[in-house]
Amino acid sequence: MRLTEQKIKELEELKMELFSTIHPNVREDLPLYFDNLYLYHGIRFGSYQEQLEIVKKILKQGLLPRNQLSGYFSYSDNCNDGKRISLLEKEGFGDLEFETFIKPNMTIIVSPMVEAYKTIYVPYGEWLELSERKGLHNFYSYARNEYQVNGSVPASMIKAIGIPGFQMLLQGEDDDWYAEELSSFCNNLGLDIPIVDHSEGNQYVYKN
Repeated sequence: MRLTEQKIKELEELKMELFSTIHPNVREDLPLYFDNLYLYHGIRFGSYQEQLEIVKKILKQGLLPRNQLSGYFSYSDNCNDGKRISLLEKEGFGDLEFETFIKPNMTIIVSPMVEAYKTIYVPYGEWLELSERKGLHNFYSYARNEYQVNGSVPASMIKAIGIPGFQMLLQGEDDDWYAEELSSFCNNLGLDIPIVDHSEGNQYVYKN
């Protein structure tokens, strides 16, 4: 059943809120073990070696919307239209979106003070319809707990790099090697960014 104009009007009248407004106790120097008070951007595709190279690019230039990347292509299930950065919060143990998009992948952990707006959650069918409409101002997603930044996220807002230690070991990868490689790369760029295992509550793996 298609969305009525009244329903769309009601959705557009909803107010999007910033992560830092929803969680007023966050601050820039919040310890990383408060893992549910940070935002996460998982590197969803490729081998861990390929994900590593993507993380290195992000450390150099920040998180850029897909339409600002060379060789840009769009894909139909991208809720951010290729114009914004998608981030997820960790709502709790077993959170489906976190388990699917973040936990098994190398991940950028972003400051809770970033200007990230919580998307309006709608079922997939409604999102498809809304994605075809022009002139809507709210951000919509069929993933719960998704936030979007309208633009890029600078490297200065990256608070840690997450590696999935146990998942790496299951695939025969040396998680220590990835931690050391990332730490060395950060040092060469003059960045003081710790490496954590985000699948284990942001436990430190390597800290300068």
